[in-house]
Amino acid sequence: MKNMQGYFSLPVRQGIPGYTAKYSPLLRKSSIHSFMKEGQTDEKTPYPDQLPARPVRGRHVDRHRERVRNGPMERRIVMATEADTDAVLRLYREQIGREFCFWTDEYPGPDTVEYDLSRDALFVMKDENDGIIAAISIELDEDVDRLECWTPSLQPAGEYARLAVSPAHQRQGLGRQMVAHVLGVLKERGCKSAHILVNRDNLPALKVYAHIGFRTAGECEMYNQHFLCYEKAL
Repeated sequence: MKNMQGYFSLPVRQGIPGYTAKYSPLLRKSSIHSFMKEGQTDEKTPYPDQLPARPVRGRHVDRHRERVRNGPMERRIVMATEADTDAVLRLYREQIGREFCFWTDEYPGPDTVEYDLSRDALFVMKDENDGIIAAISIELDEDVDRLECWTPSLQPAGEYARLAVSPAHQRQGLGRQMVAHVLGVLKERGCKSAHILVNRDNLPALKVYAHIGFRTAGECEMYNQHFLCYEKAL
């Protein structure tokens, strides 16, 4: 539903600027996002174009900050700084052991965070107490970029990775808000599309990506996993 300001409201709380869909969070190659809803997955996974597409709606995402109001609390998405390193690493460690998460105590580590910071590629969501409750990065992976399945007319493309949400804040739509923010950043930086690899066995993630407009470009075997290659025009 649209509220008075023309924003789309989350179903669980009316009047919050955001997006309409209720969804599970997301996943990406070896840094598979572990906060997906747990459950049995099917052996055969439908491609996104076999599912009804639903575009991401809502207000334009500012490059550096998006304010998300949730009753008396205020959350914001900002570009991370060096001072956020320890909190981001703690957030990463909270994901270890979750379904479809292959992160370890070594990866992602301080070097990964430092590299993302050096490229202005790490974004975090902070709560009203300035605590970090979600994070996402813009990725550079030449092996993924060189896959032949990507649509030539949608190049150059961007990729995102290392999406993590605090276990205490899951099922609140934060993962999707982080994705929407980084897609806006990629578009502002000149990308014509975004692409990601999704483990074909993670049915909840596949449905999420289909609903926000990603389509299947192909399949590949990388990082000892079988992936569907998803892309979305920006």
